[in-house]
Amino acid sequence: EIDDWLNPDRDRVAVRAAPMLEPLELRDRAAALVPWGRNAYVDLHARPDRSFEIVFAPPPNPVTGAERESGYVALKLDPYTGAELSRRDPSQDKHQVWPVTRENLMDTIRMLHIQLLMGQTGDLILGIVALVWLLDCFVSAYLTLPARIAAAQPVSAPSDARRRSRLSRWAIAWKIRWRASAFRLNFDLHRAGGLWLWGMLFMFAWSSGTFNLQPVFRPVNDFFFEPPPTEPAPLHHGVESTPDFRAALPIARQLMAEQARLHDFKITQEYYIAFASDRQEYVYAVNGDRLFGHQDGTYICFDATRKTVTKLHMPSGQYAGITLINWLSALHMAAFGGIPYKTIVFLMGLAITMLSVTGVYIWWRKRRARLAGARLTPARGRR
Repeated sequence: EIDDWLNPDRDRVAVRAAPMLEPLELRDRAAALVPWGRNAYVDLHARPDRSFEIVFAPPPNPVTGAERESGYVALKLDPYTGAELSRRDPSQDKHQVWPVTRENLMDTIRMLHIQLLMGQTGDLILGIVALVWLLDCFVSAYLTLPARIAAAQPVSAPSDARRRSRLSRWAIAWKIRWRASAFRLNFDLHRAGGLWLWGMLFMFAWSSGTFNLQPVFRPVNDFFFEPPPTEPAPLHHGVESTPDFRAALPIARQLMAEQARLHDFKITQEYYIAFASDRQEYVYAVNGDRLFGHQDGTYICFDATRKTVTKLHMPSGQYAGITLINWLSALHMAAFGGIPYKTIVFLMGLAITMLSVTGVYIWWRKRRARLAGARLTPARGRR
């Protein structure tokens, strides 16, 4: 939303009373502009105020058969007329950090958040930070517990009295004394803030690790939550087929409608249709009522010749592992709940900053006290 506000003219077209062209018609018109290109993905959700984008890949290397790294064409068309508005080679797109302008400001902030603007190195750093953060959630919570005091209650005292005594001492950790000294206030904000927000802190650490350190977090997630079955090896036929989307789309709609009836979900919007050449099958995706804030969709893989579904993927209710990851993604990105939950996540960003600052302050004060004590000890010894 902020990016749209900063760049109101990007990818915009004037809304007209005339109907938009069908996505497959737009694909055909784009194919006529790039006759040598290969297209295996069609967006089925055209918007009346936005240009329609479609990407064509170059022919494979005639000697090795390998995919080329450049020569792609991304066309943007007028959705009402099919006229070309612009084209570029998306494989050559490079994120420009400097100078920061209104065109790249939000993308720069996003990449800073995701990768520290350091690519895969940033991914790894943030993944390790997330792992340490997750472990710190448990260590920090443990450190708030009151120490065991053997003499706090006599042995003959009832066990519930001893338990109440420990709980009452732990209750202090949940309180903030606003009129205390600066150090005590910082300490209370850090300790009580961490306790009250522990669930959200744990969720952000867990989801961050799942995004950025998958070799560590995915096996743990799969151990506790049912993962989807392992994908079979791709089928390589040697000769690449040309997809016939016009013939495949009606079949896709019929097969998806059958799956919706069988698995009790509603189709709210078409998403895309694609062709997987390595498996010689189509992929058809829709948005359904089980969707987590449009973070992931329901899709089927199907054989258009046999009119059979080879795979069904749903964002929830099918495999616990997939449901977990989609919940983590939606919670982390505030992808549902509207403005109220977005506000909570925004405030959590401020709270995490507060916990970081107060934590560093407490460490600095304690370190300064230790150093002062170390300097005094030799002086006392000389006396």
